[in-house]
Amino acid sequence: MSAPGPLPDTAPKQVTFYMATDDLKRAKAAYTGTSGQEMDRSWSDFVSRAVLKEVERREGLYNEGGRYQGGTRNLAPGRKIRL
Repeated sequence: MSAPGPLPDTAPKQVTFYMATDDLKRAKAAYTGTSGQEMDRSWSDFVSRAVLKEVERREGLYNEGGRYQGGTRNLAPGRKIRL
């Protein structure tokens, strides 16, 4: 019997990012207008699910549906990532 792999890290981590003011207003309005119907636990839950939806779309489109490796380095705010 092989040893089990590491457990996923599901502990919440604070995330800070910049977003255009009009887009933020639109997102907040959609959240407050639908959080009851969508059963959002919080604003953080809403944002997290929105980000993961885009992550899954990109994994499906560019990585045959698999998860990308990495994701541990800090990203520079407002600048494109250098490869």
